[in-house]
Amino acid sequence: THTTADRQKTVADNGLSYPVLDDSQGAVAKAYGAKTTPHMFVINKDGGLAYKGGIDNDPDGNKTDRVNYVGQALDELLAGKPVSVSETKSYGCGVKYAN
Repeated sequence: THTTADRQKTVADNGLSYPVLDDSQGAVAKAYGAKTTPHMFVINKDGGLAYKGGIDNDPDGNKTDRVNYVGQALDELLAGKPVSVSETKSYGCGVKYAN
């Protein structure tokens, strides 16, 4: 288990200048219904859920026609467009919550 000091060191060592969520208790993951790791969520500027699901359409990592759903959603939001694919099936290991 990582401590707060470990997380702060990681932020400093990597020069992260944006907020980093410490959800070690799983409250945010539970609120969004995270089922796998990773399970991606894109929040729009108004705080609404714009996308949830897999990072891409390539769970096995071998597609040549990979679609990065998270990148696509972010690009569309930044361009002021609606998100064309707002939900996909997530994939990965199951989330194991502390409580």
